[in-house]
Amino acid sequence: MQIFLTYSDIALASSLIIIVLLISWRLRLKLSKTLLIAAFRTIIQLSFIGLILAWIFAREQWYEVLLILTVMTLIAGSAAKNRVKRSYKGLLTDTLLAVSISAILVTTIAIIAILNVHPWYTPQFIIPILGLILGNSLTAISLTSNQLIESFHEQSGRIEMMLSLSAKPFEAVHEQIKAAITNGMTQL
Repeated sequence: MQIFLTYSDIALASSLIIIVLLISWRLRLKLSKTLLIAAFRTIIQLSFIGLILAWIFAREQWYEVLLILTVMTLIAGSAAKNRVKRSYKGLLTDTLLAVSISAILVTTIAIIAILNVHPWYTPQFIIPILGLILGNSLTAISLTSNQLIESFHEQSGRIEMMLSLSAKPFEAVHEQIKAAITNGMTQL
């Protein structure tokens, strides 16, 4: 299904920009130049996105779609890592694994079990669905990671004491993990 923009659609969108420009001028906000630049950038960006999506949705081979999905997942894992305030060694690997596993599992269930898409690699279905799932996954993972790492730093003395008293690493951090997951879920 293709959707085409008519001249009236473009005129409506342009009229909204003109209304904002008039309001800015009337209130003497001096935002006209900024608004025009933003509108022009939006037109350019949406045009490029349209061209990219047309190219992506034309993919018919499963390995091409799988490559696109892999790139999307890698970008999401990297973005999740960048949202974590306090970094540690192995954070990128952890976020990539968490994003990948959750996204693959949920996308597979959505595409095969719920939507029953054939073939599974139909780009018009799997790419938007994976994009939505990746966005939610990276938000959840970064929120929970921030909460967990902050909790580890706050309780570092207690954790070190438990480890020095022969507690297993998981036993030493169990309460922080449970609290981080609980708090991360309430922030979503």
